[in-house]
Amino acid sequence: MFLVTCQFSMPIWKQIARVIKGSTMLTVVRLQKITNIADDLLEALTEIVNLKYLSVQNCKLPREQSAIICRNMASCFTKLEKFDISWNDLGGTNGNLIADAIENWGPTTDNPLVWLHLNDCGLEEETVSRLLQVAAKCAQSLERLRLCGNNLSGCVKEIISQPLGFCKLKGLWLHNSSLNQSDIENLPEVLHLPMIEVLDVSDNKLTEEQVAPIIKVANQQWRAMTLQLSGNCLSEDFKHWHRSQSRRSLKLLM
Repeated sequence: MFLVTCQFSMPIWKQIARVIKGSTMLTVVRLQKITNIADDLLEALTEIVNLKYLSVQNCKLPREQSAIICRNMASCFTKLEKFDISWNDLGGTNGNLIADAIENWGPTTDNPLVWLHLNDCGLEEETVSRLLQVAAKCAQSLERLRLCGNNLSGCVKEIISQPLGFCKLKGLWLHNSSLNQSDIENLPEVLHLPMIEVLDVSDNKLTEEQVAPIIKVANQQWRAMTLQLSGNCLSEDFKHWHRSQSRRSLKLLM
């Protein structure tokens, strides 16, 4: 594993790039909260042939640098299982490049992707919609999907309209995500996905009338489940009553 959580000067980044370029031994690379990353290092990442887990999280990459990774995904990251590029600036173009890569990797039997984390990446409704459509067809192995902090208007309908495409999804994070009325009304349906265990809809300004049906459906499921509902418009009485009435295997975070 290659893990970096501290800042280096540009010459050192370039030395690191030379070391990891073309590596057949590295399978995990995690760059976290690092700024001023050299382009050479990002280019080197695309030449690690057996990479299974790539996290370039909260590195404040501008769109031009994000593109170095995204435009090479289709051809370079064919064994990737976990991908996290959260808290960088992607925008629509780079978001579509990720969708192209997933589509290029082919159907579910050949696509090992299980984690896709795209929190706060500046994604808009159309890009998210395409990502979800492609994931449903070509990444049915997906277990964790994090899309917090993007414009996700319409995304819930995309997910529940393709239940077979998300049949292995265990966690869905939609924190602070500009959900529209249709999304909110369809949130209970997400809990009917066969493997879902975690649903995060915190900080979406949901009312008690909107949250109550979600909790009701969660209580009807047999498996252990966590609902993250904090930061919504819920009274203390509402929280107390639902905690006291819910099944023991349902964890309500409010």
